[in-house]
Amino acid sequence: MQAITTVGLDIAKSVFKVHGVDAHGAVIVRRQLRRARLLPFFQKLPACRLREIARKQESGRYFGEMDMSFEYNDVCGEPFTVLQVDPATLSAQAGAYKWTCDILRQTGGHYLARLIAH
Repeated sequence: MQAITTVGLDIAKSVFKVHGVDAHGAVIVRRQLRRARLLPFFQKLPACRLREIARKQESGRYFGEMDMSFEYNDVCGEPFTVLQVDPATLSAQAGAYKWTCDILRQTGGHYLARLIAH
């Protein structure tokens, strides 16, 4: 068995999807784990890169960068980076660097923003 170098983790409330690949991007492991089985699974793995993690601030807001990729019909796309931050923090940080932040669409806690440099 080849070594897992990167693990993608779809974070959910009770069932987590784990997707592990080797250095060439070949899928080594793909499974769903309940919360109680997640830590024992990672404790058995050798050191590897973990992707798609959101960190939580004391205020309860999530922020950070996530490397994501989409999969359809067992074909996994190239990873891309997504920034997770609440709209108020994003607008404040954009303004501090003289950028304009427009919230284009918002549904529940999710939104799509456009940043424009001046």
